[in-house]
Amino acid sequence: MTAINKDTLKQIRADLNAALKTVTAKHGIDFNLGIIRFTASEFRCKLNATARGTSKVTVDPKVAALSANTWRLGSGYKPNAVYNMVGIGRAKFVGYNRSAKKYPYIVQVVGSTKRYKVSPFSAKAAVDAGVVA
Repeated sequence: MTAINKDTLKQIRADLNAALKTVTAKHGIDFNLGIIRFTASEFRCKLNATARGTSKVTVDPKVAALSANTWRLGSGYKPNAVYNMVGIGRAKFVGYNRSAKKYPYIVQVVGSTKRYKVSPFSAKAAVDAGVVA
């Protein structure tokens, strides 16, 4: 092979998945081959392995960060409560992004999958206004 391209990567991925199936059958470990990044001369990917029979509960880091930073919203904050957000409508807090300085809070519109980033000022104002029944 002279260079790596998309077509060869498709074949390589299929071969790797076939090889990992034999390892899965032998050892009882499920494998997941992640995104493959490549150049003309090399490629790299992430390989995740999970033992069968173990329950892996994943917690979204933004949800965990919200529970750790609820003190910033004040004493009126109630988990899973619906608040009236200006410009958004009825929404509830679903996450907090630590690295976002301007809009760290994440809210989701009730009855929809739409999510918005909200500033600390807007979040505190919604909590101070109270829970919407």
